[in-house]
Amino acid sequence: TPLDGAHAKTWEDLKYAPDTYVFFNAEPLSAVHFSKHKFDPAITANKVYVYGAIVLSVLILLISSINFINLTIANISTRLKDIGIRKTTGARNQNIIRQFLFESFAFLLVGFAIAVFFYQLSEKPLTQYLNLKVYFPEGRMLIITLFVFVSLIAYNLAAILVPVAMISKRTILSLIKENKQAKKQFSVNNYSVMLQFILSGLIILSALLVNKQINYMANKDRGYDPHNVMMLVMWNMNPETRRSFIEELKTHDAIESVSTADAYFGEEIGMNGAFFEHQTEENFFHTTILAVDDGFGKTFNLRMKEGRFFDKDKETDFQTAIINESALKEYRGEGSMVNKDLYIGNNKFTVIGIVKDFNFRSLHHPLQPLVITRVENFGNISIRVKNDRIAEADGILTKLWKDFNITIPLNYTFHDQVFAEHYMKDQQARRLLLILSAISIMIACVGLYAISFFRIVRRTKEIGIRKVNGARTSQVVSMLNRDFIKWVGIAFVFACPIAWYAIHKWLQNFAYRTELSWWVFALAGGLIIAIALITVSWQSWRAATRNPVEALRYE
Repeated sequence: TPLDGAHAKTWEDLKYAPDTYVFFNAEPLSAVHFSKHKFDPAITANKVYVYGAIVLSVLILLISSINFINLTIANISTRLKDIGIRKTTGARNQNIIRQFLFESFAFLLVGFAIAVFFYQLSEKPLTQYLNLKVYFPEGRMLIITLFVFVSLIAYNLAAILVPVAMISKRTILSLIKENKQAKKQFSVNNYSVMLQFILSGLIILSALLVNKQINYMANKDRGYDPHNVMMLVMWNMNPETRRSFIEELKTHDAIESVSTADAYFGEEIGMNGAFFEHQTEENFFHTTILAVDDGFGKTFNLRMKEGRFFDKDKETDFQTAIINESALKEYRGEGSMVNKDLYIGNNKFTVIGIVKDFNFRSLHHPLQPLVITRVENFGNISIRVKNDRIAEADGILTKLWKDFNITIPLNYTFHDQVFAEHYMKDQQARRLLLILSAISIMIACVGLYAISFFRIVRRTKEIGIRKVNGARTSQVVSMLNRDFIKWVGIAFVFACPIAWYAIHKWLQNFAYRTELSWWVFALAGGLIIAIALITVSWQSWRAATRNPVEALRYE
């Protein structure tokens, strides 16, 4: 019985037959869909992205919650006199509490209805933009909607009941006088504004850095030329007909080269065991095997380090192999591997060349050993087209499709697109972060706008007195903006190391990583401060240009 691989100590522990070694690794069912095994037939997901999306959603919820609490306190602090007058005319504590709860519930009801409307309106465009498919069992959406509604009511009660109950118990005189202690007790704390922008800064920084990594992967040199390569799958075609089709294709001037392979180059390929020179344990190494024809090197512009690629006119090349530089590093012998033997299973190959390393897998993986063997007339076809002649190549394929009476539809893709599919989850993360960044900064700015309004209202007399004493409009605007911008700047300083750490951990998913450049942090900081400045400047300018006589007569 094959042993559990985790407890094997020697090769003999894994021996299943004289020439076969097998072992099993148990994996919890709950972990299957988070598996990093690239050859697992199960549909897998990246745990970092799943939990990352949850964390980002919680951050957005926190920003909204802080916003709601701030606005609630700001609203109450501007109505202290109103509450005092109502109590003077006979209002009881429960009447005041009931009034605030009624107002809050009315806003909640209207807001929730608008949210459901916008969800229904944007669900399809968003799922298309994010390339997601969301399925809910029958009736589940209704349950989720009710759960969210009840949760919002509970949160609304918790957020508003405490401050309102505290106010309703205060004496009429303290409410009408609106003394400094009362103002301090029911004023929006600068730390809560800062916390909002720390969270928004985290999301914006993450979006910029994720975008930088995706662009880095898209533009990184893979070690071969992936552009202008069309790919077809023609396994169902009769081999002789396929051979004639390929030879006919090569005669056209727009076609630079054509090659075939046993694997759809760009997709994940499995790994095998191989031996250098002798089939002994010390010569064993794991490698990927890629079987291609003699045109593969030209089609993808592979670069040779030593030796040569397969020659069409040499029949003996079917018993030869080419290895990459990473495979050569596994060789423990002396001298070059060229003209030495290589064993794969029961087959012996002579190494005729060493190709420079190229990324035959996605950039999530480091460079790995590769052995290229020669085949001929296989079903995965790659066609390199000359620059700016893609349309002509499409016409050639369409004509050949008719000439050879091929019944299946013509369906080709470009190698760039095949390789880009490896980064689909990364692209989803980038788009999701872009949306969440916009939402978070919008919520934070709405809150900042409202809070600046409430604060400026409370400083109306101060602004009027300053203007009467000769203060210029620019000085008043600067004074009103300074406090807000200071806290936004401090928030960003706190957000930077947290974002750096989070993105640094995320980059561990990639073998090749972009640098966490300082200019990205500077750009994000400038963006956040500029948005905050624009948000509060309108209110500040209105207050600063107001007639000081009106300001002093405000009350």
